Amino acid sequence: MDIKKIAKECGVSIATVSRVLNNKPNVAEETRKKIIEVIKSYDFVPNRIAKSFVQKHTFTIGITPPDIHPHSSPDVFFFPVLIDGMEEILWKEKYNLLLLYAKSPEIQKRSYFVNLYRSKQVEGLILLNIKKDNQAFICLEESGYPCVTIGRVSENQKSSYVDTNNIKRTYMAVEHFITVHNFRKVAYIGIKPIYSVYADALEGYKLCMKRYGIPVEKDIVYLAKDEDEEEGYRGIKKILSESPECLVIMGNLIFNGILKYFGEKGIKIPEDMPIIHCSELPMVIPYEIKITQVKQPVFELGRYAIEILLRQIKGNKKREQVILNPEFCPGNSCGCSIIEGKR
Repeated sequence: MDIKKIAKECGVSIATVSRVLNNKPNVAEETRKKIIEVIKSYDFVPNRIAKSFVQKHTFTIGITPPDIHPHSSPDVFFFPVLIDGMEEILWKEKYNLLLLYAKSPEIQKRSYFVNLYRSKQVEGLILLNIKKDNQAFICLEESGYPCVTIGRVSENQKSSYVDTNNIKRTYMAVEHFITVHNFRKVAYIGIKPIYSVYADALEGYKLCMKRYGIPVEKDIVYLAKDEDEEEGYRGIKKILSESPECLVIMGNLIFNGILKYFGEKGIKIPEDMPIIHCSELPMVIPYEIKITQVKQPVFELGRYAIEILLRQIKGNKKREQVILNPEFCPGNSCGCSIIEGKR
């Protein structure tokens, strides 16, 4: 069965069938019902999609995945765990995900996200890695259409979001070094605040140092231009010349660059440099060592985001902004001893 046969059986034009398939107006209600019945009876489309013609739902949610580079990007691991958090709910509600790559020039245009919603290609949007100046996101916020960002975009964000307390992530790491190991010269390598997560991480570092009366030394703080291994390499080279006692790291590719420098120079963790990595990912490094980490709850980020979005799609217009706590995961890279998983 194809569209021509459907048109012939219903006694209408192909254009009329096409308008029904695309949920367009200017089709008599009786004619529309007749065409839908024929579509369903011949299983021209899956039953779930046929149902969407009647209910005027696409059962599709758009999502902007992170910029993934195989074998190098941490998001190769982050994104699947995030989707795992959504999977059970998506399956139960019979929704699909449409991937919208955020670096595409089209997605930077002011009307892009709104047009996706208006054209009924998606019923709502989940957005990752959206910068403050993204015109498409600004337009979407002004429209009030269903959307949830994973990660706060700006301080004054109007739309719903799910985020980790990233200030607390670095605060916990610095506090561990100060209170457990009695370090005071705590170095920090992170990323410039192009996203709120990086701004919050830097703020957490500064707040903890201030809380314990320790001045922040600019020479032991390095902010990379982006998530980049070379930047991590340059950063650690610069900071080690100032002889810090320990190091807090934010950024997985940054960490890879630091490890490369350590390997070349024969620097041992934690004997020569204790470290804590503010990361949610399992790290594999060329040392017999367990990395001390402060992780964000990636699975829960995905679950909360999809639950909030589906509530919006079903008519709940209430803005929901959820901040989840990070988890301190003990290791011995900070100088602690690990016995059966305990410090």
